[in-house]
This record gives sequence, C-alpha cells and structure tokens, in this order.
Amino acid sequence: MVHDMFRKATVFRIVVLATVFGLFQISSAMGQKPCGPPPKAERHRIKAGEGFPPLPLPVTPLRRTEKKRPPSPPVLMGKINYGEPMIGVRPDGSSYQYWNWTNVPGDTKGLFRVAQKALGINYKAQVVRLNGFSFRPEEVPIMYFTGFEKISFSPGEREKIRRFVLQGGFIFGDSCCGTGPFDSSFREEIQAIFPDRPWHRFPPDHPLYSCFNPVDKVDYFDDNKPGKTQIVLEGINVGCRAAVIFSPYDLSCGWGGEIYPEGRHVAIHDARKMGVNLVAYCLAWYRLGRDLSITRVFREDTLMTGDIVIGQIMHEGDWDPSPHAVPHLMRFVSENTTGNVVYRVKPIRLADDELGEYPFLYLTGHLDFHFSRIEREKLRSYLQNGGFLFINSCCNRARFDQAVRRELEETLPETSFHLLEKNHPIYRGPFHFGRKTAADDEKNFSGIPPLSMMETKGEGMVVYSQSGIGTAWDRIPRPFVDVPDPEVSLAMGCNIIAYAMTH
Repeated sequence: MVHDMFRKATVFRIVVLATVFGLFQISSAMGQKPCGPPPKAERHRIKAGEGFPPLPLPVTPLRRTEKKRPPSPPVLMGKINYGEPMIGVRPDGSSYQYWNWTNVPGDTKGLFRVAQKALGINYKAQVVRLNGFSFRPEEVPIMYFTGFEKISFSPGEREKIRRFVLQGGFIFGDSCCGTGPFDSSFREEIQAIFPDRPWHRFPPDHPLYSCFNPVDKVDYFDDNKPGKTQIVLEGINVGCRAAVIFSPYDLSCGWGGEIYPEGRHVAIHDARKMGVNLVAYCLAWYRLGRDLSITRVFREDTLMTGDIVIGQIMHEGDWDPSPHAVPHLMRFVSENTTGNVVYRVKPIRLADDELGEYPFLYLTGHLDFHFSRIEREKLRSYLQNGGFLFINSCCNRARFDQAVRRELEETLPETSFHLLEKNHPIYRGPFHFGRKTAADDEKNFSGIPPLSMMETKGEGMVVYSQSGIGTAWDRIPRPFVDVPDPEVSLAMGCNIIAYAMTH
C-alpha cells in the first residue's frame, strides 16, 4: 500500500511539472515576457512553522503560515491561589475535594470583560499562587483574595503583603456568599499586617462609590430574598489611598454572572458597576502610590538650638495621610522667608506633658476621631496660653470635617469657627492674596483659599482649611480630589506659619 501511495504521488508531481512546462511554452510562443514576482501582499500578523505534506517519508519539510495571536494584555489583577485543598461532603454522604479560593471560577473573567467595555482598557486577571508570587506591584498591581472558609497567612507572607501594599500595590478581598469564616479572618489578618492603621468603613462620599459609576443603594439578595441596601466597603488607607478594600457583601458571584440561593449577594448589574469602580480607582491611584512609596524627604531627627518644632497631632484616625507634605512645607518656608530659623515636624499626642513646648500644632486626616477628656483639657489650656493650631481636612472628607467641628466646639465652647475676611493679615504676607495680576511681583496670588478661624481676645488661635490646602504641599496630584493649586497651597501654608509666629 505504501508503494501504491508513493507511485500516485510521483505521477501527480509529473503532471504538475508537465502543466507548468506547457504553460511556459505557450507563453513564449505568444511572445509574452515573464510578469516577475507577484505584488507584495498586505502585511499580516503571521508566524512561520514547519509542516509536512501527506506523503510517505522521507520528504523535505514544507513551510506553512498561520495567524499570530494578538499580544496578551498586561495583568492588572492576580487572583490568589492560597491554602490547602479542603474536603466537602455531599448530601448523599460522599466526599469531594475543593479549594477555598476558587468558589466562583468565572469572576475575574466576567469583571474584566465588563471593565474593558466600560473603561476602554485592555487588562486581564490571572491566577497566581501565593507561594510563587513575586509581591512586586509593577508586575501585578492588585492581589485579589476571595473565599468562604477561614484564611490565614504565615509571618513571612504577612511581611511580603505589607511590603507589597506600601510599595503601591492594592489588596481586594471579597467575602464569597457574604457569610462564613472568611469575613472575620480576612479582617483579622489585615489588622495583623497593618496594626498601625485603622480598619474603617469607607464613607458614602468616597471616590470608590463614584469614580466611574455613581453607586448609592444596590439591589442584593439575602438568602434569595431581594432587597436594597447602602453599599458597604471597608478597609485601610495608606496615605490618601484606599490600599486594602474589602466587600462583606458578595461581589464575585455577580461578576461571574451567578447568584446562589444562600448568602448575601449584590445583584449582578450592581456588582459589576462596583467592580468597574474598583478597577478605575486602582488604575488612577496606582502611579501615585508608586511615586509616594519611593519619595524621600531629607529630615534630620537631631534638634538644634533655635529650631522651631511643629507638633503633628496623633489621633485614632489616619493622623498622617500625607507623610511628605509637612516636610515639603518646611523646606518651602525656609527658602522663602528671611532668617536662619529651621522648622521641623514631630509626631506628638495631646496628652503629652511637654505640649507647651511646641508653638505650632498641626492636625489632619480623613476619618472620624475623638479626643479624650484629658486631651481636650490640655488642648484648651495650650490654646488659651498662646498656642496655635492649624487643621487641614485632607482630601476634604466630610467625616473628618464633622469630627473637627464637634471636637473643637467641645474644647472651646465659648467660641466657634467663622470664615476669614479677605483683608485678614493671613492673606497679606509674606505672600499677598487677592490681587488680580502682579506680573512684577511673584509673591502675589489671585486665588483666596477659604479659611475658618477660632479667636480669643481678638487673636486667632485655630485656623482650619476645609478645602485641604495641606494635601497639595507635596506637589503630588490626587485622583478624584479637588484641592487648591500646590503653589497657592504652599504660599498659604507659609502665611499661616508666619501669622502664628508673629501673633
């Protein structure tokens, strides 16, 4: 049979050669010149490969071409494969093996399909083993954990996760089915990784709820009973960035287009809206998170005689959301004022006995906070004896604003905040605010950031910026945040310090 196939192939080749030779003879007889090579075809994404004709060996390999696949999109999210396999029991008593992290296999695929269409992006998610992950945000910016059962990390994994987040990475946790041990254990693990940062619920005015899709109340199912609820996201901040984001209501099932009869699930359409917001938020903040993680500000801890130390108040909220802002202001003040005074910043607590040693206090944050009775008493005594307090509402968050007004009015009930007039000394030097143009004097500014003040005996003792001028002191723009221009903010900060030192 092999001999017969070889004979047929040989005959076929002879026929082809005879046909070509005959055509060439006809063409020559008609006096036509050869046409030359065919015109170049349009470029295609092809790659070369080896192929073999259906002939008996030995033969010379022939070339074939095939379409190239388009380049794979970059990875934005890594769905983390963690833990050991678990054993479940079916209703009939038989057992089966399953993994905690893969309850909804199509979650990330569904999320990125919707996000690509909504945001016009081309990213993807892929499964990443925790024990093989590089923990480098530039490779995979978002670590995604989901599950129903308890989750736990080793001390080494905790340290790597902490470093990943501080270097600009994000962690997203989803409580599959909205119930089960995963919910509480994820919170406990994150608090063990970041014991110095408060776990909190992101307020309704946070960009996570509005950065692309405005989301207020969502449709959800609680054990298959429909309802409507305020969407809840929790987590921790690193600076101004929501770096760890956790949903106690199941979003992953909605991303995968599934709703199970048990547990708490956000409806598919609202789960996907929230998912797109998460992707948009992380994309907008990723570069800033990387920049802040590598920013270095020269600061000497050793105090010298004559140095003026600004005390930054530590409190139960996120008291230091922009760690490079005050040092940048200090440098700006030193470069733009006369004299050899060196300004420094030091974290302090209001209950400290040496509070009176600081001529200037600074308070900032995003979250709610409370002063203790002792702290209120010491702050009141400090201010009434000539001290000065500047308050900055970082990113202009409503929750911090409410806390400021409540705590200061309880500390100083005999006075209250009032807006400064445009002719107040704080707006007149060293930088002058309010003039339309001043081409010949670079120390003039047309914009007037609104400031509020508390006074006693005609002198200001508390100045408050609800518009967040301190947020812009490090000259790094924040996504989804409306704050004054950095140069205006630095000039105003310099004026506030000058006012505090001279009044």
